[in-house]
Amino acid sequence: MSRITGLSITRKRKNVPVIIAMNVRDFSLVSSKSFKVVCSGGCGEEVWVNKRLERISSKVPVFCLDCCTAYLETSGVGYAFMTRACRDIIDKFTDERGVCKIPENWRDYIFFMGWDKHWETNEEPEGARDFAEEMADRLKEFMRGKGIGSVADYGCGPATTLFRLAEHFIDIDFYGYDMAASIIRKNTEKAREIGLMNLSFVQDSLPNPRKTKKFDLVTCFATLHYMEEIELAIKRLFERVNPGGCLIFNYPNTYTRKAYQEGIHPEDKCMKMRFASLLAGRNIVSQRRIHEILGARPKKFYSFIRSNIYVLIRKA
Repeated sequence: MSRITGLSITRKRKNVPVIIAMNVRDFSLVSSKSFKVVCSGGCGEEVWVNKRLERISSKVPVFCLDCCTAYLETSGVGYAFMTRACRDIIDKFTDERGVCKIPENWRDYIFFMGWDKHWETNEEPEGARDFAEEMADRLKEFMRGKGIGSVADYGCGPATTLFRLAEHFIDIDFYGYDMAASIIRKNTEKAREIGLMNLSFVQDSLPNPRKTKKFDLVTCFATLHYMEEIELAIKRLFERVNPGGCLIFNYPNTYTRKAYQEGIHPEDKCMKMRFASLLAGRNIVSQRRIHEILGARPKKFYSFIRSNIYVLIRKA
């Protein structure tokens, strides 16, 4: 197997190049610099190819990331053309011997990579922070006198709500989970600096969190909108709730999709990529569907517009 370096695999004159590209279904934004080609690996998927490779794309194999691993392991390929995103993934999963094996969950890595870089350089927007503080006030009223001993928030981000709650309820243990290592580090340092011993942060992610600890209250705000496997994520969240406890979350519905389609600027590629599942309508759910998934009826916890509804589900 040739060692992969940067944008190409170590070159061998006797071998033909290949093109490795991103799936259209994963990156549904249309770029004027790209066109669609069917993957040569037999999966039937369409992929995006840069127009600068148009002349050679009809002469060489074009593979999606799901199909390229088997080809790279058996072909002794000379070199490959690929986008920066593909290169980052291939570099990530190439070992010290130069063997590349891309796992089936490579899409999770793309999502994680984007958020990790985002929180390294960005702070929470003022509007989001204000809303998180308002949500903290609502949760204070809800939690008071209910005997809650532990709370977890999945997709916590900067954890403004958790910090406010942990300061108010010093006898309750709070846990924040997020896939981005950068925000986990920032939150942990902040909690230590202000002396919040009842607030902890752990790197973990949906739809299949590794941690199995259960809590009296589980929350998940503005996170399921990004999830492709949203129904599995909702199931896993409910599994983290102790008997008699509650799950509170908001979810993308048909009104959410319409609002995002109208609200995201046509040229904003980052937002289109981030919300690809929602914009394509692949992760839309309803309260009826949530009831079917969990076997428990959701009740409205808070809502001021139809596109952003927060529900509460109590576990028997």
